[in-house]
Amino acid sequence: MPKSQIIKDIVEDSVSLEKSLTRLLVLAKDVRNSKLVQWAEKELKGYKEDADIPNYRRTESKELQYSGINNRFQVTSIPLPIGWISKDIMDQIFPIAAYESIRLIEELATGDDTIMRDMTALAGEIRSNSNGAVSCTSIQQLIPRAFFISICAEVKNKMITALMELEKKYGNLDGLGIDISDKPKVQIERINSDLNNAVFQINVPQQEAVKEPWYSKIAWKVIVPIVTAI
Repeated sequence: MPKSQIIKDIVEDSVSLEKSLTRLLVLAKDVRNSKLVQWAEKELKGYKEDADIPNYRRTESKELQYSGINNRFQVTSIPLPIGWISKDIMDQIFPIAAYESIRLIEELATGDDTIMRDMTALAGEIRSNSNGAVSCTSIQQLIPRAFFISICAEVKNKMITALMELEKKYGNLDGLGIDISDKPKVQIERINSDLNNAVFQINVPQQEAVKEPWYSKIAWKVIVPIVTAI
């Protein structure tokens, strides 16, 4: 049973994930655990678009909907058949990566709005492949809320694991300060190694070759941000 209140706060959802991560960041810096520091900072600030992100921040969505004209009928927010999209483009748009800060991820996980990604840039592709029968004024990719809930759960689990390991080695953590001045460097490194093994399980995401998207980098910036629609 943990003795530190900051661990109980996470378990009982008494504080936000952002606040708990900030507390962990302070402790990680105290014990000079650079890997844990980097992870906490990225979760707090969000990941850069060219950064490797953990697998728990990746998912896939094939659910698209569109508004516009289908033959002579005006339609609003109906499913978009993926048969009108080439496989090469499907391979690029179906994968979802969440780069946002943990604050926004938690808001998306607990909010009521429908979570979407703007894919209107596909309108030309749809019009061409439907032989002009379908003209889209809006295309949205629906992103399941469960994705963001699972990110929060994974971050929460890693924080609990890290803090319990720190408590086991250094005692109560509620002072938000760990003095390692009396411990030899080799002992600190061993403790940090054991902690990182427990938290990250030596499953460090490897950099993948980046495939040039079918649209320009400017267009990518337009459709990548995750937005909410009421």
